[in-house]
Amino acid sequence: TLGGLAVRNTFGESLASQRRDEANAKRREQTLTRAVASTEKSLKVLERTEARTEKTLDRLDKRINTLNTELRKVRGEVRQGAKEGTGQRDRGGSTSGSSRRRQGR
Repeated sequence: TLGGLAVRNTFGESLASQRRDEANAKRREQTLTRAVASTEKSLKVLERTEARTEKTLDRLDKRINTLNTELRKVRGEVRQGAKEGTGQRDRGGSTSGSSRRRQGR
């Protein structure tokens, strides 16, 4: 202080107060920079997760379509067998894993 007065800048702030404001601003900037980096990292993780989820959904769609096709085929054979009066005919060909489990074989 000069003659008991705080040194002032052109806006009348004390230099100590100005330095404090600059330090706070720098800290805020660093905090925001870290937050942006963290958010970008999270976004990348989410994008990878989304890609994996899409692949899984595509696989499940294919599986559902396969099973629906198989089901329609079996229902057709059951109807055909009923028309011929033979009851449910045994299907030729191999039995898929899931069908084998259901039949207890």
